[in-house]
Amino acid sequence: MTEHESTRIPDAWSRFEASPFVKFFSSDFIRNFATLSAVAFAVVSLNRTVRLQERLVERQISVSEQQFKIAAEQAGNASWERFVEVAINKPKMAAGLNLSTLNRQDVVAYQWFVERMLFAGEQILYATRDDPQWHASIAIETERHLDLLRTEYFTDFDFCTYRKEIRNLLIEVDNENYKNEARFLNIRCNPKFVD
Repeated sequence: MTEHESTRIPDAWSRFEASPFVKFFSSDFIRNFATLSAVAFAVVSLNRTVRLQERLVERQISVSEQQFKIAAEQAGNASWERFVEVAINKPKMAAGLNLSTLNRQDVVAYQWFVERMLFAGEQILYATRDDPQWHASIAIETERHLDLLRTEYFTDFDFCTYRKEIRNLLIEVDNENYKNEARFLNIRCNPKFVD
């Protein structure tokens, strides 16, 4: 190598080191870039972790809602089965009784029978979100007991203690008696019972 060439290489090197390109990619820049890259990676990872956790929570909520629905339906079915057992043991009550032919003790027993039916129906309709088939079945059962359901005891007090699914069913089944449903839903019913 000639002397001229050997001095030329360091000159070229010093010019290269002094260039804006090299200054831009200095060790400070590389350290800062590495830090920024690590921060960006952490932010992206955190974002993905949060989205994954959100999806997990949504699935857990969905599973919990399904389990609650299943449990509510099972409780409603069990309650209805207990009512049916009582109805089998008391076929006259299940067919509907004429209140004018009953003594006071039989009226009270009949009231409790009908209360049990309405309670079981209420649980079923609530759990199944007013399923049309259950609604029709419970409406047929309810129609057999209109004599009792039209008494002041029931219309002035008991009606309001039931959920809207049963109240709406009663209004539908006995529309003539409940034609002014606002009287029951807005005036007579204690607000703490009305949903």
